[in-house]
Amino acid sequence: FIRPNLLPQPPNLAKVLLKEEDLIEYRTLSLYYQAEILIKDSKIEEALVKINEALKISNKSLSLFIIFYKYILETEKDESLKTQLVDNIVNNNLDFDTKNTYPISFSENLLYSYLNFVFDDSNLELFERLLDYSVKSLLPTAHKYEIVYRTVLKSSEKRLKLLDYLLRFEQELDEEHLTNTYWQLAYNSSKNQKKYFEFFDKYFVSLYKTNRLTADDIYLFALSIRLRYEKENFVEAIKLSKLIEPKLSNINDENLKLESAIIFYWCAVSYFMIKDRINAKLYADTALKIISESNKKHTSMMDEKGLTIIADQLSQIKISSTVNQPIISSKKYGRNDKVKVKYSDGRVIENKYKKIESDVLAGRCVIVE
Repeated sequence: FIRPNLLPQPPNLAKVLLKEEDLIEYRTLSLYYQAEILIKDSKIEEALVKINEALKISNKSLSLFIIFYKYILETEKDESLKTQLVDNIVNNNLDFDTKNTYPISFSENLLYSYLNFVFDDSNLELFERLLDYSVKSLLPTAHKYEIVYRTVLKSSEKRLKLLDYLLRFEQELDEEHLTNTYWQLAYNSSKNQKKYFEFFDKYFVSLYKTNRLTADDIYLFALSIRLRYEKENFVEAIKLSKLIEPKLSNINDENLKLESAIIFYWCAVSYFMIKDRINAKLYADTALKIISESNKKHTSMMDEKGLTIIADQLSQIKISSTVNQPIISSKKYGRNDKVKVKYSDGRVIENKYKKIESDVLAGRCVIVE
């Protein structure tokens, strides 16, 4: 009887040992994560040392994010890094890492960050070089304007300038992208009301060529109506409400229907301010019905408390619009006169009359003589 050999077979070390390219990737990632830890401790200069070490050893694909990250960390910005990043992509015919091996691997998502990174409206050479390469080699099924629009969504401080650039393709944009572009232009210009309404008007024309209605569309209309209301242009606020009303009447989605309550709210309070009680009550009823029939307690614009507040205000409008004449002070007040009022819950507030006129008219408070 011959006993079998119980000694284990030695491993094939050639298969176990990592390839050199794998080691380079791991070293690069290790240095990047070390930099991340140092940044959390506010040690930016030490983090930059790690990033520079990573840049020396990284392969072309991982070097893109390392270059990008280095620029972000630098106090004195090295603009040549932008050229280096674009050269690394274009000159090496880089493709996406379709396996998404690492968070900093070259991906479509990071491409939009890199396009935003190199965008400079005073010198578009680098941006357009990378954009052209993206269309030809990375995303051949996408239109150029689609890639620019996706870059817009990744941007913050450059967003308006990128949107201006996107308008160069205005004649090529399909209605969906045209509507989205003007939505973005209006939304991001809200601090400049002249520009805001210029873009809003174009957005509105484009929107009505489509069948779409989203929470974002309702939000933009609500913002436009509120801006008119705050300027005391109550008739204009009502006109804007009426413009979107046909689209609101065809909503089947329950979530979107609740979103629409804010439009009917602004319409009700605007009618109330011009003392059109019949329409004020009509739109208050519509908004209250939407709110009461919904199972949801919040919208994308309002939390549960916000919905409760507007429901209370709408109920007051209904009550005040039902009686013949609300009880208010016999004294006439200018819109900017400061008045002191007392609410039913005992609160006493002093404010400009225009800020609390709707509460006075609705009977929520009385002026303290």
